[in-house]
Amino acid sequence: MVISGLMPRDYISPLDELFNTIKETETKNVAELKKIVDDKVNEITNLMTTLNQTNTATLSELNSAKTALEALEDKIKQDGLFTQEEAKEFEISIQKLIADSDQTVTDQLRKYEASRIFTDDDIPDYLADSWEHIITSVPHEKNTVNIAFITDNHVEEGSEKYETSYSGDALKKYKYFARSTFSTKPDIVLLGGDNINGNVLRDDLMYTNKHVRAIVENINLGTPIFELLGNHDTGIGQAGGLNPSKTLTENDIRRLYKTSGAPYGEKRNDDSLYFYYDVKINGQPALRVIGLNSSDSPYTTTSGNYDYDKLHFLSYQQEQLNWLANQALQTTLPVIVFTHSSETDVINSDVLYKILLAFKNRNSATLSSSNSGDLGVHGLFVDFSNLPTSTLVALVSGHTHEDYSEKSTLEGTARITVDADLTNSLPGSIERRFTSNDPCWEVLSINLDSRVMREFRFGRGTERSFTF
Repeated sequence: MVISGLMPRDYISPLDELFNTIKETETKNVAELKKIVDDKVNEITNLMTTLNQTNTATLSELNSAKTALEALEDKIKQDGLFTQEEAKEFEISIQKLIADSDQTVTDQLRKYEASRIFTDDDIPDYLADSWEHIITSVPHEKNTVNIAFITDNHVEEGSEKYETSYSGDALKKYKYFARSTFSTKPDIVLLGGDNINGNVLRDDLMYTNKHVRAIVENINLGTPIFELLGNHDTGIGQAGGLNPSKTLTENDIRRLYKTSGAPYGEKRNDDSLYFYYDVKINGQPALRVIGLNSSDSPYTTTSGNYDYDKLHFLSYQQEQLNWLANQALQTTLPVIVFTHSSETDVINSDVLYKILLAFKNRNSATLSSSNSGDLGVHGLFVDFSNLPTSTLVALVSGHTHEDYSEKSTLEGTARITVDADLTNSLPGSIERRFTSNDPCWEVLSINLDSRVMREFRFGRGTERSFTF
């Protein structure tokens, strides 16, 4: 079987030659045979790595490798060429190599299928220059971490045509975003909240969230994907009102956002909607990415309706802030924090700022919030005095549908907002459709040596640079 677009093989492959060499060796000398086998296994492993990196593998070649390995294993067992201990050790190595071969086949197919879903040729002419910029400009320098970030897409699927519908071709923008990762190769992908518009009922809320996830998962292989919760994403407070049967529950969102089981090795508070993930460089943790939930009000009900309107009521509860201070920020790694809204009107945002400042300055404090209501924070102890070093890169958010930055709140550290990947049907926005100002998302490139974070933007907006 040969897949179109991959290199055909109509000759004896390098793998076949390797295995023929081994199988044709007629010797009972254990040391000699073991050396041959070890050498060939190393060659095969290196070849598998090369094939995976260059995408020139074919299914027939990889399956040939698997078959030959199995035959070789059987021959060694039958002829008694190894001691029992040596045979067991070799069996384990063979099984691992076969498993790696299977994974290579799977990865090749996934990458091939993903590339078929969307190609560079699908980019409209009015976005061609911006597309060329984003896929060629993102640096991959030493000690640099790249984060692909898209926020406030507000997709609302319906039957209306693009010219009149609220969020228009919003799903196409997710396709552009996903496709770009094959060139930009980010270390992590983040959806910043209001990933859907939410002004529909439960079935459509579920379908649209799943559709977004399915599109965005067609990214460069192995890239972690995380979604932050925005005030629109559950639908609570919109078309379904406060009715749990017409909107999304907390468990619905957790399943949709795949918070259970830590699929990318992230750390959560059980299966919370907030997390941290350590990006590695050369196998070593280099940057901690923290994602917070600014819609962290309880899902409690009274008389069958939710008590809190998620659309208009944003907050951080004490449990999340305690986890942030006493788990996520207990690190010497540089830290960047993402949340849907970092605005002052989010309940307990004052405590969030104080925690980040205490981390930055390596202080200890007992914190309480200015909010005296049910969600107020009371007596939260934080202590960063034992950290030998601490670096806060930035606090990044969306929500306000504008590019904005200031450094006063966090005493010299940037608090930035990123404009929305939305061109809605309202005056002042709809005029952007079919222009280079229609979409808006970016790659944040963080150079840990120069201590500079740069934006590389697709579509609307001016690229900014921040020191930390």
